[in-house]
Amino acid sequence: MSKILIRDREMFYEEKGAGFPLVFSHSFLWDHQMWAPQIDALSKKYRCINIDLWGHGLSDSRPEKEISLEQIAEDTWTLIEALDLERFAFVGLSVGGMIGAILALSHPEKIQSLSVMGSYVGAEPSDTLAEYLALMSQISETGYFSQELQEMLAPYFFSPKTYHSNPKLIENFKESLAAITAEKIETITSIGKGIFTRSCLLKKLESMKVPTQYIVGSDDGPRPPKESEEMASLTPGAECHVIPDAGHISCLEKPDFVTKAIDAFVQKASNHSCLKSVA
Repeated sequence: MSKILIRDREMFYEEKGAGFPLVFSHSFLWDHQMWAPQIDALSKKYRCINIDLWGHGLSDSRPEKEISLEQIAEDTWTLIEALDLERFAFVGLSVGGMIGAILALSHPEKIQSLSVMGSYVGAEPSDTLAEYLALMSQISETGYFSQELQEMLAPYFFSPKTYHSNPKLIENFKESLAAITAEKIETITSIGKGIFTRSCLLKKLESMKVPTQYIVGSDDGPRPPKESEEMASLTPGAECHVIPDAGHISCLEKPDFVTKAIDAFVQKASNHSCLKSVA
């Protein structure tokens, strides 16, 4: 477990395994532990690098009132550059997927493959934008994740079926929200505002040079499958996988499916890269 100083604050990352590097970026309101099933399995053959966003997990808070998505991506790139990775695959869920798309568009020579999960790089639709900004205000005003906020937020992240099949997962998420300290609330809401007021990148996907796969849960409420299908239709050669009975946090709801999809795509991109270099 390590931290790197970026703009006078420390960003945390966990590293496990050896081999070709896979960089993981988690969802808003989660942290690096979200990827535990994938890291446990994939670190047996890859070097897995698992980053915490500002104000999340073990990364520091920041003083800014609003942190743009572009700034978050730039800070993530600073960490990656500090690790001196020649080439790597990027795996991101929700805001992590948005970060991955920005980096793949900016640095295609470094990123061998991109897995975007439960994410959308279009502008936030006006109805959900108003809803999410109101939530950010409520979190900021409350100053902590109250029981009311926990109950309000949990359904955004899970399939209704998960409530019956894995209630412990939902309880663990609520407990993780309750454990977030007051000093991190302002950074979390600052990041939230940056995520939800993001610019539209859909047209830029047409020039994507990095092999890309989109993965989304069939029951993902915040980022429904139609959004991933739209992005896949715009991205040259992209794949799109819809996971049955999974919500927004498919990596924990359907961990085996997600792990196999990531592994297969990284291998496919690697083989394609080898063929290109031989040609």
